[in-house]
Amino acid sequence: MKYVVTSNQFIHSFLISFGVTAGGTSLSILITAVTAYPLSKRYLPGIGAIMVLFIFTMMFNGGSSRIIC
Repeated sequence: MKYVVTSNQFIHSFLISFGVTAGGTSLSILITAVTAYPLSKRYLPGIGAIMVLFIFTMMFNGGSSRIIC
């Protein structure tokens, strides 16, 4: 176990996993903030259609589309 944790390949793999997770989280927060601010304004043209698209995708995502018998 000690060899696995201290090997260079494990450390390299861990750093790649950490970088991908941190980058993905940062990008997700940035996109959410950039999208949420304009949608909070009432004068945005086409806000009704955009909100319908957002709500539709939240209601029918991949995890809830299973048929329950």
